Amino acid sequence: MKKRKLLFLLPLFVLLGCEYKPTSGEEGVSKMEEVDFSQFYVIGGTYSSGFMDGALYNGGQQYSFPNLFSERLNEIYGQETFVQAEVESELGLNQEDPSIGKFLIDYPELNTLYPYRSAKGSAELSDWEGSNTELNDYSFPFLNIYEVDDPSLLANNRYYNRISGLSGSLVDEVIQKQPTAVILDLGMDDILQYALNGASGSEFPNLGTIAKEDIIQVSDYRSEMETIVNRLLNETNADVFIMDTFDPLRAPFFNTIGWTLELEIYNRDYIFNATDFWEDFNFLVYQFNFVDEGGVPASQRRPRINFDQDGFPGETSRARVIFDEELNSDTLSDGTVLPKYRQLLDGEFVLYDNLPNLNIDSPLSATVALADNQALTLKEMAVIRERSISFNEVIHNIASGNNRINVIKRSEIVQKGFIEALFYDGVSYTADFSIYSIFSSDGYTLNKRGNAFVANELIKLLNDSTSSNIKLMNPNLLEGNEIKTSF
Repeated sequence: MKKRKLLFLLPLFVLLGCEYKPTSGEEGVSKMEEVDFSQFYVIGGTYSSGFMDGALYNGGQQYSFPNLFSERLNEIYGQETFVQAEVESELGLNQEDPSIGKFLIDYPELNTLYPYRSAKGSAELSDWEGSNTELNDYSFPFLNIYEVDDPSLLANNRYYNRISGLSGSLVDEVIQKQPTAVILDLGMDDILQYALNGASGSEFPNLGTIAKEDIIQVSDYRSEMETIVNRLLNETNADVFIMDTFDPLRAPFFNTIGWTLELEIYNRDYIFNATDFWEDFNFLVYQFNFVDEGGVPASQRRPRINFDQDGFPGETSRARVIFDEELNSDTLSDGTVLPKYRQLLDGEFVLYDNLPNLNIDSPLSATVALADNQALTLKEMAVIRERSISFNEVIHNIASGNNRINVIKRSEIVQKGFIEALFYDGVSYTADFSIYSIFSSDGYTLNKRGNAFVANELIKLLNDSTSSNIKLMNPNLLEGNEIKTSF
């Protein structure tokens, strides 16, 4: 790595043997030379804030990757180096349902196929009573990159509104404190919110009218990131550390519930009833494809709903039904409109928050079609993956050739977890809802262990590019997700 060694004067208290006892892993005082993190700040969103289990709460904040990293700094500087706007609640405020607190993983029955995400208590989120002058952490859950330099766009962010005294843009707030190092974690929320809304937003929005469910265009992302980084480089002496984005579809919220009705949940009668229900629709499809005005070319034919009794229990005959906005607006010659229904294809997924309504007593995805925001199609998934790749290309291009900019490759952690190739001291970690997952119980944010791996990437970068020898965090010593069994 062709990076300059960042000047850092070894603190006198390290030489004198001052002791700091970390709360999260290996013991001993680290020795960090030639790196100045004495005044480090973070500008980021969900994944740097400590948001996990569906909420921002004190136990999550404590294990955000910047806070875990700061524990190692505290050992060196002998004092607290990182101040968050602490949430005085063990439950927080659930983003998906403001009436409840954080999630835990719940297995209600012994033979439960998928765990449920149960709420642990009711919502709690109070204002922070600290002073903005002390704050190092400008991470706010669900912060979009285009909101960073425009405080007017943050008016509806409940996490931002917890802190009094914020007046300028987040970049202004950090620059005026003249940081020695800044961590940027921007872009993940832009991808995540699009994905959480089932890619129902626009993939080519105008930046002036963009909505939270839209995904910012690559050119606009590049412009926003370049503006932020250039301001930090030109108006401070800080070194900049940029977190890369990862494919959120690697998270269990998106890839757990598959495209077919599960035989463990749905019996033969349930599927046969679906066959009868779609008989009239299939007749319209037949008329459109082959009869009305001579039919249409094969490329324009609409698929029928194939809950086929003769095909049972083949997977295709059990594919869930969705309302697909991407289908053509087809009409028969008599004015009959052909609804945009089709079945999911192999590799498409249902979002995990629909799980409570996916059971044998519910018609959803069998005779009641899933809405556009409840599932992800192959085309929508391709957009999400492409955008993550493109954002990372922007990040690496910005960092290329500038020895004040470093990139933290968080994406490699998630990818390794997804293919079950992520290890620490002999323990294997995954990207599912299991006890050794790096994802929290909400299914899309990282948990304590996942954040420890991210903190370690930052530590490794410093150890590799300087003469520092900072101790790694030990994910094995941290608690995994809270799991409840009700049987």
